Amino acid sequence: MHRRQRGGAGREPGGAIEERATKGAEQMRRTATRWLARILLMLLPLVLLMGGLELALRTAPPGRPGRAADDRPDIVYYPGEGRISPWSRGHADPLRIAVVGDSVTYGTGCQFYDTYSQRLEALLNLNEGQRPAEVRVWAKGGDNPDTEARYLPAIEEWRPDMLILGICLNDAENAHKKAQLMRWRMEMLPAPPPAWMAAVLRHSRAGSFIYQKLAARRARRGYLAYYRRLYDREYSG
Repeated sequence: MHRRQRGGAGREPGGAIEERATKGAEQMRRTATRWLARILLMLLPLVLLMGGLELALRTAPPGRPGRAADDRPDIVYYPGEGRISPWSRGHADPLRIAVVGDSVTYGTGCQFYDTYSQRLEALLNLNEGQRPAEVRVWAKGGDNPDTEARYLPAIEEWRPDMLILGICLNDAENAHKKAQLMRWRMEMLPAPPPAWMAAVLRHSRAGSFIYQKLAARRARRGYLAYYRRLYDREYSG
């Protein structure tokens, strides 16, 4: 009788199996090393770019504020009452134009003669030998067509030849739905960064710069979405 060999026919010796396992592990390490090197090479330009931006932001001298932050004068001058509308003073029948609106019409942050009502009056009085024009403004910041109705008695008493109603985008807001408007406005603003990101941004000017740019883009999209809601046919403003 022949004894059966333990382990079965054709089974590899233990040393061969161990050698193959070692080679497989070595191959996996080499593959992982190659992929890690590729990832690092791909990240290197980004790291250099962020480092260069960080260095530039930290070493560059502070410049003048951007145009958006520097478009309003620090001091606004208003003429005395006797200096307003000099062309129509003493004229029996000037061309009277009433302008009604909100802060844009009032000219908040503008010099008096830069408001569109005063520029209109100056343009209408460029030539001699014509009926002088006088433009008066009824406006206040925060007004809308509903609240501007309170100006009508004074306007009718002045008896203008023409009335110009200044309309702004937010005049479509329904003042009786303040909670809805406040919710839409909050949705318009970008969410603040999480705590861990805020901690990183406090120490990185490059990161703060990029985050602010991205937040500005999100804010612009929210701004446009807000006004699309106001002018949606389903909304009663």
